[in-house]
Amino acid sequence: MSYEIDADYTRVFMFPPSLEDMVLEDDPVRFIRTFVDSLDLKTLGFKVRKNVEGRPCFSTSLLLKIWLFGSFERIHSSRSLERQCKRDIALMWLSGMNYPDHNTLWRFFKNNKRSIKNLFKESVRVALKNKLVGMVYHAIDGTKISANASRFKGLNKEEMKQLLVRLDDYVESMTRTVEENATKGVDDRLPKELQDAQELQKRVQENVESLQKKRNGTLSPVDIESRKMRTNRGTIEFAYNAQAVADQKVGIIVGGEVSQAETDSHLLSTMLKETNETAGGNAKSSIADAGYFSGDEMQKAESPECSTEVYVNIPVEHNRSADKMSGDMYHSNNFIYNKERDVFVCPEGKELIRQRDNGEYIIYFCRNFSSCPKRGLCTASKRSKVLTMHCCHESIRRHKQKVAQETAQMLLKQRGSLIERVFGWIKEQYGLRRFLSRGLENARAWWYFACTVYNLRKIVRYTNGNVLTI
Repeated sequence: MSYEIDADYTRVFMFPPSLEDMVLEDDPVRFIRTFVDSLDLKTLGFKVRKNVEGRPCFSTSLLLKIWLFGSFERIHSSRSLERQCKRDIALMWLSGMNYPDHNTLWRFFKNNKRSIKNLFKESVRVALKNKLVGMVYHAIDGTKISANASRFKGLNKEEMKQLLVRLDDYVESMTRTVEENATKGVDDRLPKELQDAQELQKRVQENVESLQKKRNGTLSPVDIESRKMRTNRGTIEFAYNAQAVADQKVGIIVGGEVSQAETDSHLLSTMLKETNETAGGNAKSSIADAGYFSGDEMQKAESPECSTEVYVNIPVEHNRSADKMSGDMYHSNNFIYNKERDVFVCPEGKELIRQRDNGEYIIYFCRNFSSCPKRGLCTASKRSKVLTMHCCHESIRRHKQKVAQETAQMLLKQRGSLIERVFGWIKEQYGLRRFLSRGLENARAWWYFACTVYNLRKIVRYTNGNVLTI
């Protein structure tokens, strides 16, 4: 005769159940404990406190373990972590049945945000030791993560100036009050409110000066370091540009950064440098999409300091230019550059000499234009044939020739499947579509933490929790 299984709320245990028996052998919580216990947190820059008097404080190691496992379970709120420490068996096992409150958890993250990058480096180190990083080729890309600010509330250039005036008046008023108190002998120390106001004034001034140079510069009054960017959803929001470099073997993130740059065009060399610092070197090849294509970056990629072969997709406008070249023999791409004499030679054998150089572009003009019988086919201008070339035009041409090779095309086709899944996981599974704190430094902390959790999950998956060496 069969019976239904139901809870027996009257059952009394002679011996309480063991948490050790309730946590499975392959549970990721065991790996997190081993990983954190292997770290020298003080050397990594984490603040390690020792209380001499009063109530004992929670250890840095314990709080880091709770944050890491919470992120494994997609818990990013300190209040939710506080609740789960009393509900989740794995967290109870990990914390030794200690229950830090949400303020303690948040203060830990806030006070150690600058050290999280070193934690990310340690996750790469463990992956390298367990042979999960191949260093054959890396894929580089970026994604826009929304700032913790409304996209509908922004200050234009005139409103920025008014904000600076109000801040100046506020700081001046507080300074006068402090000076008056000092003369009366009340207190001559600089109050924390004034220090904070002066620091805010300095930060606002720096960001306003940067945005005033932009054509449509807009400042968020809530997160002054964020910038207006177009996200993958097609909307323009206050956001940050989060960068990542993924290794081809299992997808370990070997480089990361958060930038205020609206585009990726000048971030290629920065990411190669970050990867070299994090992984101890660059892969044989590094691949990136067309957003990273720029003359300056192509020239840096050819320098002796660059230890990797760089392949960047050619932007659409350059491909259109190449298509146009095939039907126009007088297209600028058909002009041959003579490096020794610094001149361009047209298909008719005429020379175009350097006329102006503004630091980014060089102007070449034809001195035989008036006597050339083909001038009507060469240009619509009645005065002269003019070529406007980027100062790194040689590097651009060489890169186009390199990328046209079959081996380069095969590598570039693999870029999307390698790096896009990283951003897909971080946004969809990890849930980081909007940074949880304001400011560039906080954004970097959350991004490096997400990259760390991503790497640790990869390590657990490909070693089945049995990590060979830490």
